[in-house]
Amino acid sequence: MNKQIMANHLGFYTWEQLIGASDLVSNDEARTWYVTATRTWYKWILWNTDGDVYFNNSTKEEALSTLKYIYEKNAIHNFVWHDGYDFSQFEPHMYGILDDSITWLELEM
Repeated sequence: MNKQIMANHLGFYTWEQLIGASDLVSNDEARTWYVTATRTWYKWILWNTDGDVYFNNSTKEEALSTLKYIYEKNAIHNFVWHDGYDFSQFEPHMYGILDDSITWLELEM
């Protein structure tokens, strides 16, 4: 997909605006991954330099858990994680457990 068309489709006037509004989260041997909050119904999007876009994530954490799922599903282990969130923390979210404080409370007892 053309960079300008992709930027417009995601609610930005230019490619530079899209990059400026995006957080670099990871890169692997084949692509670079970004997460962006949009003003459109897409909410948070996860996208990469190959033009793959994963729409409608409610939060940044949800978008990052999608990336974790993609890496695990495709057995991609050679990547550099750039985001401040710990990559391993997304496991509970991937299984629909949004608040794991009860689990930790049970472990402490």
